Amino acid sequence: MNDQERQEQITLTVALDRYFIDRLGDCQRHCSKMLEVFDKRLDDIKTEKDVALKVAKDEMERRLEGMNEFRNQLERQASNFVDEGTYKLAHNNISDKISKLEVRAEKFLDEDDKKDYEKRISEIATQKAVLDGKMIFAMCIVAAVIAVLITIGAKMLSHTG
Repeated sequence: MNDQERQEQITLTVALDRYFIDRLGDCQRHCSKMLEVFDKRLDDIKTEKDVALKVAKDEMERRLEGMNEFRNQLERQASNFVDEGTYKLAHNNISDKISKLEVRAEKFLDEDDKKDYEKRISEIATQKAVLDGKMIFAMCIVAAVIAVLITIGAKMLSHTG
């Protein structure tokens, strides 16, 4: 190989070296730019997830507050209900009174007294019917509340799952 060929080879090697160094620089700049874009996108995704999490948390808080208000309302209403034991006791007492009054009326009373006692018996029977109605209403409310709570719980579980 002569000097001129060597010089051409060196020139070509230097040119290729510069070319590859320039391309490597281009690649580095491109990769740096892509990493910046990637980092920005990751930041955007994190921000979006944080916003979505806050919205979900706020919604959950709103629902829980609504459920707490509903529970408080139910507790206030429940304080007005007659419990089953009290109902049964009152029912039995009224039934006993009616039976005793009927027996006494049949044995000891004249017609006017019988009418008075029949009126009283009718009033007591009305009270008993009212008490029966209140107990049935209370049981319906309790059943409705249980159904609502089960529905709310199921919806919350389906949204969180």
